[in-house]
Amino acid sequence: MILDIDTSLGYPEIGALLSGVLFGILTMQVYIYHRNFPNDSGWIKFGLVDSMWLFELAHTICEFYGLYYVTVFRYGDPTVFLAFPHELAAVPVFDGLIITIVQGFFTHRIAKFAGPPYTVPIVCCILMVFQMVASIGLSAAVIAEQSTYHFLDQWTWLIITACFSHIAIDIILSTALVYNLIKNRSTTTYRSTYFIIDKLIQWAIETGVVTSSVSIIVMICFLINPTNFLWVTFYAVLPKFSSNAMLANLNSRMRLRDMQVTTVTELVTIPLPGTTAQSLEVQTNLPETSGVPRESIMEEGHQSEIKTLPVTQD
Repeated sequence: MILDIDTSLGYPEIGALLSGVLFGILTMQVYIYHRNFPNDSGWIKFGLVDSMWLFELAHTICEFYGLYYVTVFRYGDPTVFLAFPHELAAVPVFDGLIITIVQGFFTHRIAKFAGPPYTVPIVCCILMVFQMVASIGLSAAVIAEQSTYHFLDQWTWLIITACFSHIAIDIILSTALVYNLIKNRSTTTYRSTYFIIDKLIQWAIETGVVTSSVSIIVMICFLINPTNFLWVTFYAVLPKFSSNAMLANLNSRMRLRDMQVTTVTELVTIPLPGTTAQSLEVQTNLPETSGVPRESIMEEGHQSEIKTLPVTQD
């Protein structure tokens, strides 16, 4: 293997900078979450969101320290790429922790949403164990190996295992969520509920496609040419995509609340004896329905506001 210093240094720099930008976006999302959902349970606010943000902070610090080590501390030293700096050994561990937290969150939601049998959650948990073990193994290999050449030759299977597990979990979770949403969509008669479920399906597909695509790119770039470190660019931002996807999912509940009530304005013309017409403007917060009489909905306790317009006499 031949290491090209230009590509070997340039791609990791781009990855670290993109990772910093995505960490800023994540921080903004965490702030929005705490402002809009102060009443969420403690395990979600602190055990999930805040702990993940702390792991992301540590992950970002490690990446920028590695960048500083290569570009400043070892500036002008061409041998810096002959072995991975041991300071970068923590990066794969934080990668595995962050991605496992995010996928564990979605796995828990699938388990609660779909119910027994818990085949999908069990399969995802097994794959998450493989993924976490592979991440820890990569960290150990970075410390143990004294040669970049030997690392890339001997531990290819470990990187592929981590990427493949990530891809498989994302695809399984997205497929299971879309399947259950479509199944529930067929049982509802409310048109507004259709819109909400359709939006959830769209978000589930988009999330799965984005996160799994990054892992696929990492794996392809690594297999094609591992020595130019293009794969490191995408590997550096992989956990940031996952964590931002989870926060976007949590914050999207505000939009779903707005979609739950559809305001419908109807103009009803009622001919009366001795008049040309009497117009009634009915403004209601009832959800639009498909095949369900509006009167039956009103009997269930929904309220409407009726405003009578002036009557024009002959």
